[in-house]
Amino acid sequence: MALFIVSQNREVVEQVRATLLEIDASFAVNAVGSAESLRMRLQDDSEGHVVLIDLHINDGLGLDLAREVTMSWPLVATLLLTTERGNQIYESALDVGARDVLPLPASLEAYSTKAPAAVARTHHRVEGFAIEQQRQIGRVIAVVGAKGGVGTSLLALLLARELARRTPTCLIDLDLRNGDLAAYCGARPQRSVADLADVGENIGRRELDEASFPIHGGIMLLAAPKYGEAGETMGEPQVRRVVQATRYQYAAIILDCGSRLDDVQAAALDFADEILVVATPDIPSLRAARRLHESMERLDIARSSPLSLVLNKVNRKAEIQPSAAGRLTGLAVGMEVPGAEKLLEPSMNTATVLEQPLEPIVGPLKQWVDNGTRKATPLLSQDSTMLERDATHADQRSGRSNQLTKRGERNKRGKRRGGWGRRREQGQILAEAPVSFALITLTILVCIQLVFWGASHLVAANAAKDAARYYAVGMPQGQVQRKVADRLPWGWGDGLKVGSPYSSRVDVSLSIPSPFNLPPVDDSAIIQWER
Repeated sequence: MALFIVSQNREVVEQVRATLLEIDASFAVNAVGSAESLRMRLQDDSEGHVVLIDLHINDGLGLDLAREVTMSWPLVATLLLTTERGNQIYESALDVGARDVLPLPASLEAYSTKAPAAVARTHHRVEGFAIEQQRQIGRVIAVVGAKGGVGTSLLALLLARELARRTPTCLIDLDLRNGDLAAYCGARPQRSVADLADVGENIGRRELDEASFPIHGGIMLLAAPKYGEAGETMGEPQVRRVVQATRYQYAAIILDCGSRLDDVQAAALDFADEILVVATPDIPSLRAARRLHESMERLDIARSSPLSLVLNKVNRKAEIQPSAAGRLTGLAVGMEVPGAEKLLEPSMNTATVLEQPLEPIVGPLKQWVDNGTRKATPLLSQDSTMLERDATHADQRSGRSNQLTKRGERNKRGKRRGGWGRRREQGQILAEAPVSFALITLTILVCIQLVFWGASHLVAANAAKDAARYYAVGMPQGQVQRKVADRLPWGWGDGLKVGSPYSSRVDVSLSIPSPFNLPPVDDSAIIQWER
């Protein structure tokens, strides 16, 4: 830690230096003659320093320099050196973010209390910042619906279940007017997230435990209020405090933001590390997703957070496929969840969503979580005791720890099968494509061959009639063969055979145009001899 005296007055520098060294000889006091030199020194090393700025530096622009230092280097303590007295100078110091004002000429009495206090505060802030940097904070994932009925709450619940298998997870229902996540899993919490609005800024682990409710799988649920009007107590500051508090208590936080973009949802989205927009493959839903995206850009909401599209109820037979949905919304498709209405209906009606494997839906969620945990390693490096404590607490409240273990094993097996399902289907398509192409080609060839077979019978009948007419006028067999061959269409003349007349009849045989060796077509005609 060093003390920098920023002044162009050599006498001021020497006087202040001597006073500081008299207070504590261990102080590393350095003189800086210009604002540019100070910037270069702080850019090289800015942690834990105290800067004493003469107000007369840079032709009286010392306040501007102090403001620049406090804004650019928050861990640097700024003190002002001035000959002025009165409240005006203290107000100016507060405006630019300075810690205190030191009088000139230097006074041992004034400096002996203010300078060591500034050094101590700076040292304490540096240590606190280092501890805060080492402390893990949770990953916040916001799930917001393009419109109502697209499956936002269900996907948020299942996503929380997948994350809870790996790390302590909190699920917050921020759809304060219509949220019903508790009903999805059969929970009846006595408190809600709105109860934390009156706690103020002192939201800790104890307050979160009292307001949350453990549900199946070790998830801690902060439910929406039972009555919608109770959610009016939650505003933007309250939401920010709740989300910020959960970041330091859980490794993963899922926010169910519903399908409305108001102050509460905007504050939640601003705090999110990643935002998932849920939509279905239909024009109204995709149009709503595009409007939501444009509104967030226009209102400058969560501009630094990655935004991706979750396409729910995907069907290969649908008119709109995921690639088209990405182009229509302007969002990258981060997840494709297949439709499984028949599978979901029983569990939704009995409030046992978390207890069912739901393999078709869980597969894409598991793959997305695995990819996310590889990118965000803090999820894998959390304290294992937190995970065990939360899971044990949830199992004791539900009273079904043995059943949960068995079901968890079945879910893992199901997820392994479901995780590879999409890749198996893609491989199956690639394997079946040549076979399908060959069958279609063969069918077309057979149809063409049948057309030529029918046409060959008509050509043979006409050739027999021509041969009978030529024999009737007395032409020899060789000339009749040539005459009939000249009148045949292209492709049938190579295999033509005209027989000799017998019993006033003539036989004609010709081959069928084909790449295969097919039997020839025969026909005959009666000769009407001319007398």
